[in-house]
Amino acid sequence: MNSEVWIKIAPIMSASLIAVVGWFITYFHRLAFDRRSAKLERINKQLRELYGPLYASLKASSETYVAFQRKYWPAHGESGYFAGGNLN
Repeated sequence: MNSEVWIKIAPIMSASLIAVVGWFITYFHRLAFDRRSAKLERINKQLRELYGPLYASLKASSETYVAFQRKYWPAHGESGYFAGGNLN
């Protein structure tokens, strides 16, 4: 091929090559992103399934204890249940 043909073809070939390389980069980046996203979603689901019921149990326990305190806490005004450390 002579140089005139190369001068006409070079811009087209380089643009095509850049487009193909860009497509490959985008494809592999998207593939890695999707894998990371799926892994993160799986971990989030596991955390929701573990800590959701655990939080509900903790909240119910806390409310039960507060209700117990309101009903059975002595009216002597001390910070502890037994006033002055008296256990008798």
